[in-house]
Amino acid sequence: MCWNCRGVFSCIPFLAESLRMYNVNVCALSEHWLRTFQLHVLDSIDKNYISIAKGTDEFNPELLTCKGRSGVALLISKDIYPFTSLIEVNSDRIIGIEINIPNSEKYYVFSLYLPAVTQPYEYFRNEVDLLFELSSVYEEFGSVILMGDFNSKIGGPRCIIKYDERSKLCKTLMSTHNLCSVNMELMCKGPVNTFQSYEDGPSTCIDHILINRTKLQHVKQAKVIDNHSFSTSDHHPIVCTLETESHLHHPQETSDPTVSWERARSTNSIEDYTFAVSTNLWTVNFPTTATPDVIESYYSCIVGAIKKAEKDTLPYKKFNRHSKPYWNPNLTVLRDSMRSIRNEWINNCHCHDTNCEFFQKYKSAKREFRTALRKAFDEYESNLAKTIESNLDIDQKTVWTIINNRKKKSSACSALVKDGVTYTDPKKINDIWLSHFQNVFSPSTYTDPKREIEITEKVSSIRKIVNRDQNNITFKLSDVSEICSKLKNNKACGHDGLFYEHIRYGGKLLIKHLHHLFNLCIKCAYIPNDWRKSMIILLYKGGNKPKTDTNSYRGISLVPSITKIFEKMVDLLLTLLRTDFRMSNSNKGAFLYDINSSSPVQADDISLIATNHESAQKMVSICEQYSESWSFSFSPTKSKLLQFGKKLTGPDIFLYNEPILSVKSATHVGISLDTSMKTMDRTLKACRTLRATTASVIRSGIHPAVLNPIVCAKIIRQVCYPKALYGCEIWGKLSKTETLMLERTHHYVCKFIQGLPRRTRTDMCLSLIGWLNLDSFINERKLLFFGRICNLPQRAISFRILVRKLFELKYFNQEYTNCASDFSKDCVDILYKYHLSDYLTKFMDSGHFPSQRIWKQIVHRSIFEYELKEWQQRINIDSDFNIFKKIHKVFQPHPAWTVALDFPYLRKQANYIVSLCCLVHNTNSDSILCDKCGKLFTDPCIHAISSCDYLSDIRDEFWCELLCLNPITFSAFLGSLDDEDFCYILLSCETEFELDWAMDTAIGKGYLSGTVYVGGHAIHQEIVQDFNNQVQYEAALGNCTIKPLPFDFGTEGGQICLPSSSKVWSSYHGLGDDTLKVDTMRTSIEGFQTKDGVFNIGVMGLTSGITDPSVFELPSPCKEGSMRKREVHEQQSPFVPI
Repeated sequence: MCWNCRGVFSCIPFLAESLRMYNVNVCALSEHWLRTFQLHVLDSIDKNYISIAKGTDEFNPELLTCKGRSGVALLISKDIYPFTSLIEVNSDRIIGIEINIPNSEKYYVFSLYLPAVTQPYEYFRNEVDLLFELSSVYEEFGSVILMGDFNSKIGGPRCIIKYDERSKLCKTLMSTHNLCSVNMELMCKGPVNTFQSYEDGPSTCIDHILINRTKLQHVKQAKVIDNHSFSTSDHHPIVCTLETESHLHHPQETSDPTVSWERARSTNSIEDYTFAVSTNLWTVNFPTTATPDVIESYYSCIVGAIKKAEKDTLPYKKFNRHSKPYWNPNLTVLRDSMRSIRNEWINNCHCHDTNCEFFQKYKSAKREFRTALRKAFDEYESNLAKTIESNLDIDQKTVWTIINNRKKKSSACSALVKDGVTYTDPKKINDIWLSHFQNVFSPSTYTDPKREIEITEKVSSIRKIVNRDQNNITFKLSDVSEICSKLKNNKACGHDGLFYEHIRYGGKLLIKHLHHLFNLCIKCAYIPNDWRKSMIILLYKGGNKPKTDTNSYRGISLVPSITKIFEKMVDLLLTLLRTDFRMSNSNKGAFLYDINSSSPVQADDISLIATNHESAQKMVSICEQYSESWSFSFSPTKSKLLQFGKKLTGPDIFLYNEPILSVKSATHVGISLDTSMKTMDRTLKACRTLRATTASVIRSGIHPAVLNPIVCAKIIRQVCYPKALYGCEIWGKLSKTETLMLERTHHYVCKFIQGLPRRTRTDMCLSLIGWLNLDSFINERKLLFFGRICNLPQRAISFRILVRKLFELKYFNQEYTNCASDFSKDCVDILYKYHLSDYLTKFMDSGHFPSQRIWKQIVHRSIFEYELKEWQQRINIDSDFNIFKKIHKVFQPHPAWTVALDFPYLRKQANYIVSLCCLVHNTNSDSILCDKCGKLFTDPCIHAISSCDYLSDIRDEFWCELLCLNPITFSAFLGSLDDEDFCYILLSCETEFELDWAMDTAIGKGYLSGTVYVGGHAIHQEIVQDFNNQVQYEAALGNCTIKPLPFDFGTEGGQICLPSSSKVWSSYHGLGDDTLKVDTMRTSIEGFQTKDGVFNIGVMGLTSGITDPSVFELPSPCKEGSMRKREVHEQQSPFVPI
C-alpha cells in the first residue's frame, strides 16, 4: 500500500482502519509532515506495525523550527519485520528496505516523495537519477518496487497522458528497468486519478506502485481506494496484493486475559477481590494428612479459588491496536457530522465541483475535522512534554514510562535456521526450541565417578541428620504473612497466570492456607507438579547476533508466584538452621565472609592474568578441574587469549583439549582490550555511540522544540553519556587528537539540545547550559573511581595493587614517566591538575582518605572551580567574547532557560534570546548603515532596541509593558541605563535590582519596597497589596497610585494572597494530638545555587510569620488623600522582579 497522507496527524484513524481492513504488510507513506523527534508517532498508529522513516528535517534535526512539508516512511507489519533490513539512501525523499523472506525471492522496496512542480526541475531530476542508480544496483539481486508520490504523470492502459519533461524522465526510468505502474493496468479497480485538488485544481495520476513487468502475473489484486469519511488527504491510497513463493505464518497471539491491577486499584476492585477469595476458601478444609495426592488436590483448590475470584471481581486489560489517547468528545461529534454530510454529498451528486453546495459543505466539514484532530494531537503531545518537564526531578518513573513507550518494541522470533534450513512455521520453531532447551537443561553428569560418590554420600549424611531430628521443622504464619506483604507489584508471573498481586491482595485466609500448604510440603518432602514447571521467555542477546540462531537468545525461566514464595520461606529456614552458612549484603557487590568484590563481572566472565604460557595453562587447568568437579563446562570457542607487550613464543593454551584462540582485541564486561595498546578505535566508538544514542533519544521526542533544553540536557546526561563513556574510569591519558574528537562530539550535542547553530563558539554554548567540557567529566569519573579503591579494605586486591603502584611512582618516577596507559599515574596527574595532591600525600602517609560522599563533593567543587577559572581566562583574552562576558557572567544555565521552565509558551522566545547572546558582535569601528531608518550603527541589537526609528512603535509598546511592572522604580531603573547596558540586561534576563517582600496570609496583605538610584538621586517606592479587595497602593515621590493586582490571586489551602499557580506541599510534625501540619506554598520563584548547595524559596502558610504588622499599613501619601488612579495596559506580564 502507498499513500500521500498530507499530514499523518489528521489521518491516523483512516490509516489504522485501512491497514487492518486490507491486511497490509508494507505501507509506504509520503508527506507525513513529521520532524525527526516526532517519528515515534508512526509506531502508535497500529501496535502490529513498526516504522522506518525519515523526517522533514532529516539533514538538520537540530533546527528549532522547520516549515518543510515532506517526509517519507515505511510501516512494516511484525510478520515480515524480522526479515527486513534498512537500505542506506542519501536522500531525505527516498527510503528503502530489503525484504529477505526465507525460501522466497528478495524484494527491494522504496518509498519516495519526489519534488513537486513548484520546485526546480533540477531537484526532480537529481532524485530520479538516484532512482536510476538504486534500481540498477538492486535489480541484480531481486525485484525492485518503487512506491509513492512521483509528482509526475505516468501513463498506462487505463490512462493516456501528454508527456512533459517530468513524464519523459519517468518513462525513461521505467523503460530502462522494465517497470510498469500497477494502478495504471486494466486489472486495477477504483479511480484512475489518485490526486484531487481541494481548490478546484487538476485531477491527475501522480501516485504509483511500480514493479517489474514480469511480476504482473503475481499481482493478485490492485485497487485505488476511493474517498472515505475518515480520509482527510487529497490523495487516494493504492493497494496491491503480490503473491510470493513462501507463505508467511502469522504469529499466534495468546488468548489468556491479563488482570489490569492499575484499573483495579483505581476502581476499588481490590476489596471485592479480597472478599471473594476469602469466600471461595471458606469451604476449603485444612488437610490433616501429608501425602502427595492430598497436596496436589489442596494446591488445586487454592489456585482455583484465586482464579474464580479474579474472574468475578477484577478487570482485565484490553488490547487496543489503535490507541488514540488524544481523542475527545468534540472529535466524535465532528466525525459523525462529517460522515452524515459526506453521505448527503454522495447521494446528491458525488462531484468535485467547487461551485457545488454539497461538495463545499463536505469539504468544509472535512477541513474542520482535520483541524480539530490535529489540534487535539498537538495538545496531547504538549501535555506530555509538560509532564516530562514538571516530573523529571520529582517522579522519574512517570517520565521514563512516557519515553520508553515511544521506543520500538522488539519483535518475536519468527524464523530459525537448523541444519542450513530456515523454518518459519510456528510449530517447527517450537520443536527447535524444545530440542535446544532439552540439551541446555539436561541433567548433569559427573565425569569423575569419585566426585559423584562423594556428593552422593554428602547428601545422604545430610538426610540422616534431618531424619534423626525429632523436632518438626515448620514455617511460622508470621513469616509467611510478612513475606507476602512485601511482594513487589508488576512482576512477571508463571504458567498459571497468578501474579504477586493475587497473593498480596488475597486476604488473611489465603495466607493461612498457603502457610498450611508449605508445612505439608515440608512434612511430606513433596512439592506440587506445577511447581516443577516453568515458562521460558526468550531474551535476545543483542550485539548484531543472527536472530535465526538459537544461541543468540537467552532463556529466562518463569516459575509460579507461589513457588517463589515457598523458595523465600525455605531460604529463610535454611538461614536459621545452617548457621555455618552466612551470606550478607554489601553495597560494593558480592560479599561472602571476608571476600569483597567490587567488579561488575558475572559468573562466567572470568579474567586470568599470567606472565607466561606455562602459568596461563596451569590457571586454565584449575578452572577446567573445578568445572568438572561441579559438572558444568566453559566454552572454548568463546574463550580468547590476549598477549600484551612483547610477544612471547610458547605452546598453545588448551581448554578441554581444544586450543584457545589468540586474538589482538576483545571485549571484557563491556570494555575493549587491545594488545597493541592503541586507543583510537575505542575513542571512535565512544564518539559514534554518543552521537547515535543522542539521535535515538531525540527520535523519542526529547527535542528543544518541545522540551526545555535544561530537561533535554538532564535526560541525555543520564542516558547517553554513561553508555558512550562506559569504562572511562580506567582509560589512560588521551592523546590530543582523541580529546579533540570527544570534545567535538560533546559540543555537537550541547548545541543540538539548545537549538544553536553548529558554528556557535564552544565556550558560549557550554556556559549557557551549564556544562563543563568532556575532559573534566572523564576526569571526575576517574577521581571518583580512585576514591572508591582507596576506601576498600586493606586486604582487597585492588587496594593493594593501587598502593604498590603509587609508591613505585613516588620512588621510581622515571621508570613510569612514559607509560600513558597507567591508571595510577594518570590519577596522580589529575590530582595535581585540580590541586588535590594533599589528599594523595595524606593517604600515602597515614592511609586516611575521605569517605565516598565527602570525596564526591570535594572532586565536584574542585573541578568546577578550576574549569570556571579556565573559562574566565579564555573569554577575557578573546575579542569575540567582549560582549558575551557582559551578558553571561556565570557558568550556569541562562536565566531565559529557567524562565521557560515555568512558562513553557516562552520557549521559542528564550531560544531567540540565547541565540542573540551567541552572536559575535562587530569589533570594528566601522559603522553600518541601517536600510530601514537610515541611521549608522555598530551593534545591530543595540540599534534595534534603542534607536531604530523603523521600530519606534514596537519600542513604545515594549516600554508600556515595562511601565506596568511593579514597582515603578524598576522601570525607572531600566530607563536610567544607557543603550548598551539596557541591551545587555535584556539579553542576560537578570538585573541587580533588589526588592523587599513581606506577606501575611492571616490578614491577606503584602508589602513591597525598593530603592533605586537614578542620576545620583535615590527613588524609594512602597507598595501595599490588599488581596481581599484585589487592589494595591503604590507610593513614590510623594504620590499614591491605586491599581489592580498584577496577578489573579486565589485561595490556596484556605489562605489568600497566593498566586493561583501555587502548589501546596504539606508536612506533619509530632504524633497524635500534638501533630502540627505545615503547608508550604511553592510559587514560581526560582531557587539559587551557591558553592555550598542549592536553596529553594517558598512561602510558609503560617499566620504568625510577620513580627511587625505595621508594615502593612498604608504609606503616608496614601493616608493624606493624594491618591490617583493610573490606567494599566490590559496584558499583564507574567514576570515579577524579585
